[in-house]
Amino acid sequence: GYQCSFIFNSAIRPEITWRASSSTQSNSSPCIISHPTTSITVLNPLSKRKIHIGGPKYNEFMKQGGWIQYHGTLKQLNFDALCDYQQQRSPQSVDHLEAKIDESLVEDWYCILPSIVSQDERVPLDEDTALQVKKNLLFVNKPSGLNCVPARDPNIDSLSFQVSTLYGENVKPCHRLDRDTSGIVVFGLSPESRRYVSKQFEARTATKTYVALIAGHPDQDHGVIDLPIGKMKTEEGFNRWAIGGEKPRRAVTEWNVDERFTNCGARWSRVNLSPKTGRGHQLRLHMKAMGHAILGDNIHGEGGVISCSPRLCLHAHKLQVDWTHGDRIEAESVVPF
Repeated sequence: GYQCSFIFNSAIRPEITWRASSSTQSNSSPCIISHPTTSITVLNPLSKRKIHIGGPKYNEFMKQGGWIQYHGTLKQLNFDALCDYQQQRSPQSVDHLEAKIDESLVEDWYCILPSIVSQDERVPLDEDTALQVKKNLLFVNKPSGLNCVPARDPNIDSLSFQVSTLYGENVKPCHRLDRDTSGIVVFGLSPESRRYVSKQFEARTATKTYVALIAGHPDQDHGVIDLPIGKMKTEEGFNRWAIGGEKPRRAVTEWNVDERFTNCGARWSRVNLSPKTGRGHQLRLHMKAMGHAILGDNIHGEGGVISCSPRLCLHAHKLQVDWTHGDRIEAESVVPF
């Protein structure tokens, strides 16, 4: 049913996690993790060997820039497509992005044990607090391409369905991520705990930090975008989130550049994004409005911005919520690009 795993964060500190394997049966019950024995891995595209996500070799790839964790392996950005788009040349072939993926390598969701945030430092949970958190909340790393909640089509799978199948029908997410966005989602294991955390999202006291890859190099190192978001009718008759639009609501995003990259004439940046509001497609739209669309955005991007990456390069990296006795807890997942 379950596989136990270590995840290594940027400080190379192991955090106990567990994940569902493909052999998990619907009548399985969650196990209590005490001695993790395996690690979550991806395929090293150069050596064809598995490496631990968040481990030293994985971090070497991430430091280089341009590598994307996708379907159980690491794929490189299409630098030619991005460069051609930025220089307004005719696009080159992107056949390597269409290569068949071994379906056995498609990544699973996995769970993360949070830490207590104390004076801007992360402190491991003591045994009693860890047990209380695990009885009430479930922090899950959602892969890109999986719906967070059920769609209208009952044949489309979702993270919520998978989690509730394992943990019970009363287990529901306290918030949502877009289908193409990866990262942390917190579930309430009871109606009471779900309401407790959901109210924090409504009151904007839950803190979310995203990491994204964007086209180009921003002139500044940090800033704030304050542009309203509403809905706009497309030519096909669909409603789409847009800057302005009908019934716009205020949307605010803080951003800062983590690192700038250049390769084969292509320019892109890794940025940290902190939404202060929760509008639809807020981060995608604000980055595009700034002139630096998120790589892989097939809704609001165009040309090489879409074709340069096999997935949307947006990841919910950190999540902080209040817990009992005045504690504030934070879950952090490994960035996949």
